[in-house]
Amino acid sequence: MGISLVVIGLALAAILEANQATRQGLRAVRAEQDAREKLWNSYLSQARGARAGPQAGHRFDSLHALTNAASLRPSPELRNEAAACLTLADLRVTKTLSAFSNAPVMADANFERYARAKPRGDLELRRTADDEFLFELPPQGGEVRMIHRFSPNGRFLPVTYADGMTTVWDLSDRRPILRLPAEGSLCCLDFTPDNQRLVAALTNGCVGLYELGTGRQLQSLSSSIPELRLRVSPDGSQIALFSESQHETRILDLPSGRVITSLPHRAGVRGVAWHPNGRTLATACDDFDVYVWRPPERRPVMSFSGHQSSCTDVAFHPGGQLLASSSWDGTTRLWDLASNRQVVSLAETGPKLCFSADGQYLAFLAPDDSLRICDVAARRVCRFLHEPDSAPDENDRPRVANGPSGVSFNADEKLLASGSYDGVRLWDTTTGLELAHLPAARTFSVFFSLDGKQLLACGQDGLVRWSRAGAWTNADLDTAKSETLLEGPCRRACPSFTDEECAVIKGEEVRLLRSGRNLPGPPDMNWIAMSPDSQYVAASTWRPFGVRLWEAQTGRKVFDLPFGPSKTIAFSPDSRWLVTGGEEEYCFWDVHNGQPGRRLPRRDANGLHGPFGFSPDGRLMAIARSRTQIQLLDAVTFAELVRLESPVPQLISWIAFSPSGKQLAVATEAHFIQLWDLGWLRQQLFELGLDWGKQYPSILSEEASFTARAPLVSSGSSLRGPTGLSHLQFVAVSGAGVGLALCLATFVLRRHQRLVLSYQRLDDLAAQRARELEAAQRELLQSEKMKALGTLAAGIAHDFNNLLSIIRMANHLVARAVRPAGVTKENIDAIEQAVAQGQQIVRSMLGYSRQQSDATQAFSVTGLVAETMALVGKQFLSGIVLTLELDPQTPLVTGSKVRLEQILLNLIVNAAEAMNGQGDLRIAAHASASSQGCILSPRGAQNFVEVEVADSGPGIAPEVLPRIFEPFFTTKDVGVSRGTGLGLSTVYGIAQQDGLGLGVETQLQRGTTFRVLVPVAPVAYPAAK
Repeated sequence: MGISLVVIGLALAAILEANQATRQGLRAVRAEQDAREKLWNSYLSQARGARAGPQAGHRFDSLHALTNAASLRPSPELRNEAAACLTLADLRVTKTLSAFSNAPVMADANFERYARAKPRGDLELRRTADDEFLFELPPQGGEVRMIHRFSPNGRFLPVTYADGMTTVWDLSDRRPILRLPAEGSLCCLDFTPDNQRLVAALTNGCVGLYELGTGRQLQSLSSSIPELRLRVSPDGSQIALFSESQHETRILDLPSGRVITSLPHRAGVRGVAWHPNGRTLATACDDFDVYVWRPPERRPVMSFSGHQSSCTDVAFHPGGQLLASSSWDGTTRLWDLASNRQVVSLAETGPKLCFSADGQYLAFLAPDDSLRICDVAARRVCRFLHEPDSAPDENDRPRVANGPSGVSFNADEKLLASGSYDGVRLWDTTTGLELAHLPAARTFSVFFSLDGKQLLACGQDGLVRWSRAGAWTNADLDTAKSETLLEGPCRRACPSFTDEECAVIKGEEVRLLRSGRNLPGPPDMNWIAMSPDSQYVAASTWRPFGVRLWEAQTGRKVFDLPFGPSKTIAFSPDSRWLVTGGEEEYCFWDVHNGQPGRRLPRRDANGLHGPFGFSPDGRLMAIARSRTQIQLLDAVTFAELVRLESPVPQLISWIAFSPSGKQLAVATEAHFIQLWDLGWLRQQLFELGLDWGKQYPSILSEEASFTARAPLVSSGSSLRGPTGLSHLQFVAVSGAGVGLALCLATFVLRRHQRLVLSYQRLDDLAAQRARELEAAQRELLQSEKMKALGTLAAGIAHDFNNLLSIIRMANHLVARAVRPAGVTKENIDAIEQAVAQGQQIVRSMLGYSRQQSDATQAFSVTGLVAETMALVGKQFLSGIVLTLELDPQTPLVTGSKVRLEQILLNLIVNAAEAMNGQGDLRIAAHASASSQGCILSPRGAQNFVEVEVADSGPGIAPEVLPRIFEPFFTTKDVGVSRGTGLGLSTVYGIAQQDGLGLGVETQLQRGTTFRVLVPVAPVAYPAAK
């Protein structure tokens, strides 16, 4: 009996230990979940902070953080944040097409190829994607002075040579087809969109029109404008002439040369760009502003202010909604034409600003003669259609007019019609451009007929119909015939989806046009709806408040609903529910008995009606959750799919789906229509792992799963032996029970020992991860502080660069005014040299602060070392004896100049700190053919350029040496001004990614030498001296 009690006690102890191990395992799982949740929250905060920032690349950074968060745990919150992020426009530098020293470079219209001049006067063409050499064009007249823009189809390339002649190359067969004479000195040229003609402007003011096929001159126009420049309109019918010395832009008819209009400016014009619609153009001026014009109007329709120096160039995005401008203030800015706002500013700039034909890239010439290529993120998910503001009254005061009051898609979704204060406007949904304006009085409702051949509008002119025999195309919109179906002012109209019936509010009654029936209604009716099955008609009133429902076939009133001010009404796609949108809620009313069903509350409506709409297939419902935010719902379950809010908050007045449900038009009171591409939005969310059709796991799923897998223990078994047994039987049964209990106890103990050990390992692993996460967060916080300080320093450098530009400009003006000589000229030259040195330092600081991991170019390592030392400055190295051993014969290397500069800066700073500001620092750069002795081998190459950074510090201890490249490893305290533990880790990471070699040699009390091996390309050009 005692043995049985011992066994039972051991079994109970094992069971208790197993329960304790289960609880420990659950705690470990919860600890890991807490750590993951903290990391998830940090990613979300990073995404929100990046999205709210004005810096270039904020959209890309935000989406990267959201991708990391979605990999941990997707959620509706991430999905809404991603939808908001995708509405932003953004750009970032991703590639640099390097040029030879002071030699021009230019990319074609699609950015598929680029041409760069070589020192001997020949020209080579390379593929932009991988920099592969394609072919070479032979010299024509000395060195290449200028590479002009490619023709739109990329076939023709004009090049100006040192002898003043300009050769137009046919790249299809690599031969010159046209030679423009040197007389007059070519200043600017442009191609017509059909790639058949070339327009050239000379410095003497003459303009020539040439035929590319024959090379003959078709026409010559004379102008009194010196240093003339020009741009050809997208349809080739007009040219814009401008000059830095003239305060005007002239628009000429290209065939005849007749001046159409002259656009006056307050300062010289440095850049002109035509809008893709051919009716609008933009100018970049010396008064720091950018202007948008609609000739022949002589006043700008809008202007953009923000640059702090002369604007040098301007370019329209092919989509027509973004405008890029560059300036001497060192920035390139993107402007939104619809909202008249700046959307992003890039701290780099240069002339020859141009977008690729597909709008995915933006390019400009950098100060170092290379071609910068930027990724462009346009507002594809949410575009703005902007109708013109109301014309001023007779006293030139602006009239107050509401925005669009109704929108409707045609059957193929290529057109969108909107009713407004001055009639009907038709928009191209692909480009977002206004195609036509059909004049009429105030229009409240607009819709297409079922066959798509008729457009109906209801307003102050009555019910008007425009008819087209064929499709509504751009060419014949103006030929549409109009007729008035119902005379006199009408409030609103609504079509039937099954027949040609149409219900119209006319005074105090509702008229059904097809049946001729008049339905008497309450006074002051404002909204009207017809059920999809054409069985019911409903109207809501403004005052007194209420909604009335009729049977359309009999005209019988079904019921009245007395409530709320100005209810928006519509029927559900299945015609079962009459839906009303009020200031506090959306309510679904049963059309058979007038009883309320589902109610959806609204927030922050502030007394305004609730617009809403259903997709034609009945699967989606869009409601105005607040005054400025759209909530997309599942129309069956009413689950939220995504929230839509434009980057420019606007008061919502109307919502309409396209026939396929892939587009959503949202009219606002601010004369804007938001066009949401739901299909593209869902595709982007799917790629991020945040599609609204995906079921998101619960945060407690892992714990619940662990609990389900944990062993369960039953209790309540009797410990007493059975009654009625003899003593021998009882002893035999007890002995057998003891043996069985011992076997079971041994098995249970061993099993639970394994479980306890596994749970303990899991607990230790969770604790270790928690400690590592805490350390990483602490180090990341310190890193973010340093990054903020670096951003602040870059901002100060940017402002300082503006001051240097002003000093330089003033110095030029003084030199031009006094024509200095002798000492005065030496002083002015000294100022010019000092400003140039200051700008070089500022460019180095700004270049170091940029992230250009993919920007590759050919450069000299010795020159980079010299630039890096200028960036470090004498003050930082005070007390250190610096020795530079730079071999000028080192070959050029190809790679990321900025990333190698980052490596050198980290090594120099580490060396200076190791010597505590006192000692000898030697930096050497020379050619090498061996990569022996490297702890990180470089990528394969026959030759290398080796850079050595040697200090006379205390050296590195042998037990520490293997860990110096680990992230966050440092021998100094964390959080002080030195010792972040990121310097050498950054060096190792960049070297590993870029295929560089790393070596280190150290002796205690004698110093440390770091070696960086940069592979040399198989074909290297001689170093520039």
